[in-house]
Amino acid sequence: MNKLWIETQTLWSQFRVIKTSNLSLNDIRELIVNWEVVTRSAHIWNQYPSNLALAYAWVSTLLVDKTFIERDKNYKPWTIIVWWKQFGLGNISTWLTPLQKVKDVSNLSNGLVNLTNTNPWIAFLHIESFKKIFPDTKIYACNDVYFKNSEIVNQVLAWIIWYLATNKNSVNLDLTTIFDRYLLNWNLERISRLWDRYFIGKSSLSFSADQLLEQFNLLNIWLNDILYSALDWDKFDERKNKLSGPVFSNDFNVIIVEIVNSVNSGKDRVYHCSGPDFINYCDWCVGQYDQIYDIIRKTSGLDLPKIFEYYLIPTALLKLLTLDINVREQILNLFTLERDIQQLWKDKGERVKLAQRNWEKIWGIIQEFDWRKKVLDASISSAIANIITVLPKEYILWHIKETSGYFTQYDLQWFTDKQLVDIFEWIADIKLDDFTKILDSIKKRIKN
Repeated sequence: MNKLWIETQTLWSQFRVIKTSNLSLNDIRELIVNWEVVTRSAHIWNQYPSNLALAYAWVSTLLVDKTFIERDKNYKPWTIIVWWKQFGLGNISTWLTPLQKVKDVSNLSNGLVNLTNTNPWIAFLHIESFKKIFPDTKIYACNDVYFKNSEIVNQVLAWIIWYLATNKNSVNLDLTTIFDRYLLNWNLERISRLWDRYFIGKSSLSFSADQLLEQFNLLNIWLNDILYSALDWDKFDERKNKLSGPVFSNDFNVIIVEIVNSVNSGKDRVYHCSGPDFINYCDWCVGQYDQIYDIIRKTSGLDLPKIFEYYLIPTALLKLLTLDINVREQILNLFTLERDIQQLWKDKGERVKLAQRNWEKIWGIIQEFDWRKKVLDASISSAIANIITVLPKEYILWHIKETSGYFTQYDLQWFTDKQLVDIFEWIADIKLDDFTKILDSIKKRIKN
């Protein structure tokens, strides 16, 4: 290690998080056409309508493949959601069950994935069914990133381990910032540090930093076999029982994926389409992103920009998608009605101002505009009543994970390419900011 070289590097760099929502689906597609790096991170399983819209628009979709435990219920991994119903396939670990052993999978997937004796675990079904609907979109798992870019990932990790070991008194980070959990006996255990050893939950297991890195690589090899290789049952069972190792923290996963993107693309900025959870906790992670990125840039020898721009796009707002053409028309009508109300307030203010304190005239203006607003409100209430006959209240009001009342990739298997255009293109020019306003308006009226 050339310590002098490291010390003479720029001592400041930044992983700059920039939130932007003044974009439409067509704007995002235009970024991709212009060779910008645009990704959406999601869980593997039953894809939300917003994710399907992004995949339709060619947004590369990175699937988180480390949903192992009961707490990780996003996207309901042990089910198939189709026809707005949730069909249970077992418990949380069923995703590692051969499909032939699960009743009704063949009927529910309708031949979307060829069920053979080679490798169709439920995880594989969820991934491949998504890919088959959108063959022109890059859809891949986190393990793909680590496995196919192992040289970059291991280079970064090796230098971080060295840096933390030689600067332990001057930085407030340790490897638990990089690996925060450890898969052990099908539970994710917290990793804690005492001196130079890393302890796994309440077990007697402990590792050095180098041993943690070795276990991380083994875990990814085993995951790659399970997700993508043709294993017979005996070999699979052997892999499954050995499946253990450290898991990247969410914070570090963001950085390492984007470092890979930067190295492979030569870009100093990326665009990340995010769900509500990540949008919320990203704010308090920014300082940590800067610190980790600065260490990697100073030590790894990778050609990384001094300032890396990470554009965060809140695309969960695209949940107002439906397969029902009548409801689509009602939602579009809502956009028109909401704009009419905004214009009404503006016109009312201008008319009152022109009345120049003629109170009789002003009272007439107020009565006229109150009547016009009541007409618009009635039309909006009627549109919302029609919308919630198809989109359940809980789907609109709460986090989407609380309901199965949405369409998934399994529903889209019955639609032609032309019909997919009808399903997604109607929202293509609507800005995400406008979706926020409409969604807030619908929520307010439903609650009242």
